[in-house]
Amino acid sequence: MLFSTAYAISQSEGTVSLNSYQFDETKNRVLVSIKTTESFIVGANRYVLHIGGRYFLLSEHPEGRLNEIIFYVPLADYKVLIEQSQM
Repeated sequence: MLFSTAYAISQSEGTVSLNSYQFDETKNRVLVSIKTTESFIVGANRYVLHIGGRYFLLSEHPEGRLNEIIFYVPLADYKVLIEQSQM
């Protein structure tokens, strides 16, 4: 499934893009990697991934990389997303 990232918004003018996504069938989820040309602001910030009319909160910076954030999307939610939804 592909998503449209034309409306991806971050805290600055840096470029934000979908890096990759992969299925983790053992944990029934999809890992969605988002990268930016700058660092995400860490601390008390809460990043939210919006795809279509749904939103996802569970995320982490892999191996401490501040220019990447991985969102964990439950597989059941992923299956009902509409292809080419805005992200």
